[in-house]
Amino acid sequence: MNQLCWCGNPDLRDFSPGYWRCDICSTLISKSFPSGDITAITDEDGDFYGKKYWLEHQVEKLGLETIEQRSRSDLLDRCGWWLAKLLEFSLPPAQLLEIGCSHGGFLGLAELAGFRVTGIELSPWVADFARQSFGVDVRTGPIERQVFQRGSFDAICMFDVLEHLQDPVRTLECCAHALTPNGVLLVQTPQYPVRTDLGELQEAKHPFLKMLLPDEHLFLFSDESVKRLLSEVGFPTYEFLPARFAHYDMMFVAAKGLLSGNPVRTQLEALEKSASGRLTRGFLSSFQQNIELQAQRNDLHASLGRAYQDVERLHGWLADARTEADDRRKDADDRLQVIERLSEELRQAYAERDQLRIERDQLRIERDELRERTTIRGLSKHLVKQLISGIKRKPLP
Repeated sequence: MNQLCWCGNPDLRDFSPGYWRCDICSTLISKSFPSGDITAITDEDGDFYGKKYWLEHQVEKLGLETIEQRSRSDLLDRCGWWLAKLLEFSLPPAQLLEIGCSHGGFLGLAELAGFRVTGIELSPWVADFARQSFGVDVRTGPIERQVFQRGSFDAICMFDVLEHLQDPVRTLECCAHALTPNGVLLVQTPQYPVRTDLGELQEAKHPFLKMLLPDEHLFLFSDESVKRLLSEVGFPTYEFLPARFAHYDMMFVAAKGLLSGNPVRTQLEALEKSASGRLTRGFLSSFQQNIELQAQRNDLHASLGRAYQDVERLHGWLADARTEADDRRKDADDRLQVIERLSEELRQAYAERDQLRIERDQLRIERDELRERTTIRGLSKHLVKQLISGIKRKPLP
């Protein structure tokens, strides 16, 4: 094994069939780590992150919508969430760069809010798709090969990108170079639950398990490894934020200097400075209501799920009670049959006893009669003997 962790540790421990684990920084490292540069897309059909990745791989392998469908559905979900989080730390007309901008929906929404936006993508086909779909400025290639001057951007966003990077340290160093001194880095990436084994995740049926995609998720970070990474690349200040899909993702904002948030009132005032900004404010208000409705729906589904489980549990208890009642009823029937059998045997015993008493009494009568006859017969014999004896003693005349 020649693979190193991003932190430089070569002593990696086996985590799963597809991943090593670094116990120094708590990062998972893919066992399918590519040997060559995957950021140079020269063959849209053959290179991993070419056109087929978006049109076939994400749909057939990952079960996602097509990029055309996501360019619409993401606006009312992920893109709205990301823009709301960005506004907490950066306001229009700030210069914004999104690394890995995909269909360009977030950039289009941010531009509508008043940000001056630029995006970068690896695939020329995807970059052109974003330009045509949302009319935004999208460059081709990784940030390492761009010619951005120091301090070109007030904010850099990376959503579902960090885990794909071959050299996250180098990429974030380039981000630090391209940011202004007061600029912010906003990142969303899967969150490996620190110091958990595969067996524990499987036993818990943890949602993070579906993030184990070693062919594309090269580094899967924990919150601990993110803190170490940010400190090493020049972002000593950071804050973890609620992620849109917090059951397997994490989101954080980082800065080279002090990190200060924008009050809601300040955010709204910034959006009110342009017509498109006011449209964006209305959109975000509707988006927030939609998120709240989704949360209520999820809570309702969870409550219904718990109620269903309670009903199932009650059904189980009822079934057990019925089984116990049937068992008791059968036991009572069996006991009743035993009682009836014993009662019948007792009645027969009483009848036999009465019959025996009758027979006994009859035998007593017969015995007494026999005794009486025997006594009369004995007396008769005695009298006869005496009579004969008297006759013998008396002389004849």
